Amino acid sequence: MVTPQSTQDLLLSIPDALRDRLVSLDRGPSVVDELTGDKPHKSAIYRWARDGLAGRQLRTVTVGKRRYTTRRWLLEWFCAVDAARRSQGETGGAT
Repeated sequence: MVTPQSTQDLLLSIPDALRDRLVSLDRGPSVVDELTGDKPHKSAIYRWARDGLAGRQLRTVTVGKRRYTTRRWLLEWFCAVDAARRSQGETGGAT
């Protein structure tokens, strides 16, 4: 999982222009692939936003009829889920 320090390193490696740019949830799998090397199905991104994991929902914003997130919010969510799972004693789980 991503640790807070590595999250900061990853954020710093992403150009400012991309870090907080809105990304549609349909494009979410490609962004997750850029960040982690794993490409989830797009239904997973919507599920993360709707239901969350370990009690944490992916932050999104709706513009018109489309939902968006950012690279920053994805990385922060990865860390929040990891921290919640660690505090609950979990060591993995489905996405």
